[in-house]
Amino acid sequence: MITKLDAELIMELKVDCPERLEVGENDFWYLRAIMISGSNFEGEKLKF
Repeated sequence: MITKLDAELIMELKVDCPERLEVGENDFWYLRAIMISGSNFEGEKLKF
């Protein structure tokens, strides 16, 4: 079954990811962590 997400774009996010950290495998999945060294975002409909 495929479900379509009916969503509206509210922002674009750009990040710098210099490397990923291989954490390891467990009983359910293989875990990786991504370090974010910088970012910015744009979005007219995103208000704080």
